[in-house]
Amino acid sequence: MHGGPTASLDHPPIVFGKSRSGTLGVEVEVQLLERETLQPAQASDRLLRRLAPESGFQPELFLSMLEVCTGVCGSLQEVEADLRRALARLEETARAESIIVIGAGTHPLAALDEHTLYPKPRYRELLERTQWITRRASVYGLHVHVGVESGQEAIELINDLSPYLAPLLALSASSPYLEGKETGLASSRVTAYESHPACGTPPTFRSWGEFERLCDTLRRSDSILSLSDLWWDIRPSPHYGTVEIRICDGQNRLSDCLALVAAVQCLVPPGVCARTSGERPATVWRPSWWWTSPAPPVRCGASGATCSSTSGRGPPGSGARPTSPGSSAS
Repeated sequence: MHGGPTASLDHPPIVFGKSRSGTLGVEVEVQLLERETLQPAQASDRLLRRLAPESGFQPELFLSMLEVCTGVCGSLQEVEADLRRALARLEETARAESIIVIGAGTHPLAALDEHTLYPKPRYRELLERTQWITRRASVYGLHVHVGVESGQEAIELINDLSPYLAPLLALSASSPYLEGKETGLASSRVTAYESHPACGTPPTFRSWGEFERLCDTLRRSDSILSLSDLWWDIRPSPHYGTVEIRICDGQNRLSDCLALVAAVQCLVPPGVCARTSGERPATVWRPSWWWTSPAPPVRCGASGATCSSTSGRGPPGSGARPTSPGSSAS
């Protein structure tokens, strides 16, 4: 075990599932809307009953959302085929219930308290523990899983990819409106999680052992009940044997989803492990850096600047400061 012994853990060591390095899996969170009013449809339980026993569809926190999942894919072409098939089946089923299926990171008009919790014990427990923080989580993302062969490789890949979370958010930002207001942000979705104690950019770990010890401490203190309660922007997913990139806003076009998956695939270094095991990366990436640039991706999306290195310099041509998402420079 890397990073020292885990004999002092109160909980059993975390078993990291077997997965082939570089494989892909994608989860698309979609909104369910009433066809006549375009308001959230509290209908995922009905749709899931119609879709059963088909795999590829999972409930989410609220009845007005649903998760569409691929299988384990060896290529972007397989991801596209899985998503096209699943989305076509979902749209056909939803049409029979007078429901439409859309993407985007938020519903632009619906009040956050208009969403009904999905009847699942874990979700009820989460709401009981965090109250309004959970109520604010009626937002929709795109999650990309990348297969790795061990927990240690997962830590190495998270350290490799963390500096690219801000550009991925910038490219995917699709939630400028929330509760009928123009927020002035390209992505208001990510701000819904800011007050959650287990969200945002994860700590930087040297080893899988360090990650296990933190999880043991969090569980011992009842800060989390399981690893599913870690809603970090990027996290290990031991059950699947993957690293899960969770930073992206939901998308309304399949082509945009696939472009983001391709971007993630391009960022994964050959062989996944690019450093010697246990070596801490030189730069500890922190989410506050996103806000200190002139036009952070949360606010300005792809038109803004990002801090791409410890020099404080963004990429060439990134100095524009649009006054609001979608506005043009004067």
